[in-house]
Amino acid sequence: MYFFHIIFILFFLHLQAINVVQYLNSIPSQDRQNIERVFIELIKNDHFAYSLFGDKPVSLSSHFILTPWENIIEHMPTDRIFWKNWESWKKYRDLFLSHKYLILEEKSKTEKFEIISIMMINKEALIEVVNKNSKIFSVVLNKKIEGQQFLDEIETGKIGFIEAINNSQILWGILLGYGTHNSFLYAIRDRPYLWSLSHLNKYLLENCSDSVFMPFHLNSVYFAGDSKHPETIYLKNKYKKMRGEISAIYNQGDFLEITLRQFTQSK
Repeated sequence: MYFFHIIFILFFLHLQAINVVQYLNSIPSQDRQNIERVFIELIKNDHFAYSLFGDKPVSLSSHFILTPWENIIEHMPTDRIFWKNWESWKKYRDLFLSHKYLILEEKSKTEKFEIISIMMINKEALIEVVNKNSKIFSVVLNKKIEGQQFLDEIETGKIGFIEAINNSQILWGILLGYGTHNSFLYAIRDRPYLWSLSHLNKYLLENCSDSVFMPFHLNSVYFAGDSKHPETIYLKNKYKKMRGEISAIYNQGDFLEITLRQFTQSK
């Protein structure tokens, strides 16, 4: 089954190849290299492949505007290089418009640092997961939520993504594909008192097991989770299969061409 799924994707990507190759060939070699570097980081390190080829609703990559001096002293990679490569992508991104995916860039601020987050949204998967968890979204955001409207408001710029979810750890976890159960556990890991009077208490009592909260590393997609919960077991198997499929696709040709063909495919 998975073999035929891979063959179908590769055939479809071949149909999309002509314009992508032409556009890429029109880009100066240095800019093309920069674009490839930024997507290698997003695809390989920040799970964007699972949104691009799978059903992960949102993938996230966050970078400092100014790299903290502690990172520089410890010889950690600086974000200056990432932003240089990202600027090359922004110069040419209008050549690669997408109907199925949305890439957002949003600034946020911690106590010490300013951060810009890059998010890839799989539109269909986002709508599905919001509708599936509409009661949770409605309680957390204190208003009725419907998937298509939620996406439309973000896509049109009516509201920023982080503001749209009220920067809720629960909603972040659900949208990043970490599971409802794990998202609740993570949100209350060190501040359960916040939920003592919450309407979410009923959901927690009905749905959260008594198993010990512990880190669980999935294949490539990493997050803290309840390793014994059926949802986590399901996610582990799903992402493992997805990883194999995606690897097989990327082994068939040029990394950047394959990425942008998938990104620009029609509905």
